[in-house]
Amino acid sequence: MRVYKTTKKSRRTKWLLCFVLPVFCLLVVVFCYLQFVATPIILKSTYAQVDSLATTHISDAIKHTIEKSKYEYSDFVTIKYNSNQEIAAILANSVNINLFAREVVSISQVYLDKMLEQGVDIPIGTFTGLNFLAGRGAKINFRLVPIGSILSSFKSNFRSVGINQTLHSLSVVVETTVTVIMPLTSEKIAFNTEVFICENLIVGKVPSVYLSNDLIK
Repeated sequence: MRVYKTTKKSRRTKWLLCFVLPVFCLLVVVFCYLQFVATPIILKSTYAQVDSLATTHISDAIKHTIEKSKYEYSDFVTIKYNSNQEIAAILANSVNINLFAREVVSISQVYLDKMLEQGVDIPIGTFTGLNFLAGRGAKINFRLVPIGSILSSFKSNFRSVGINQTLHSLSVVVETTVTVIMPLTSEKIAFNTEVFICENLIVGKVPSVYLSNDLIK
C-alpha cells in the first residue's frame, strides 16, 4: 500500500515537473525577448513617431502663435546705427521674446496633450526586428505620459551672404520629455524641436561680437 502511494506521488511530481518546467522556461524566454529584443525596438519606433508628431504639433503651435500675435523680426530685434550709418548695436527685445516664448509653451502644451492622449501605435511585426515584417500586423498602442514642463528658448544665427551683408535668422527651440509606458518597463524620451521664425538681411558691417556669439541667450 505504501509502495503504491509512493509511486503515485512520484508520478504526480514527474507530471508537474514535465508541465511546470517547460512553462517556466517559456516564460523566461518571453521575458528575455521582451526585455532585450522587443523593448529596444519599441523605443526606437516610438522615438521616431514621437519626434515626428511633436515636430509637427510644435511647428503648428508656433505658426499659430505668429499668426495670432503678428510678430515680425522688428518686434524681437532692434538695430541701431551711429551718425555714419554704421551698425552700433543689435538689441534683443526681451519683453516680446519672453511673451512669445510663453505663448509658444502654452499653445504647444495644448497641441502635445492631444498627441499624448492618442499615444503611439506600433505594429506587432515591428517587434520581431525583421525588416520584411516591420510595419505589418495588428497595432499595439503605447501610452505617453508628460514629464515636467515644456521649455522654450530663442536661437539666433548670423550668416554672411555678401560684402557687408549679413542674414540674421531667429528660431525657437522647444524642449520636452515624455515617458513611454511599456509592458515590462517605462522609458523617458527627451526631444528638442527647433522651428524657424523669421529672418532679416542686415546691410552694413556687423560687429564681430554678434557674429561670434548668439544675440539671444
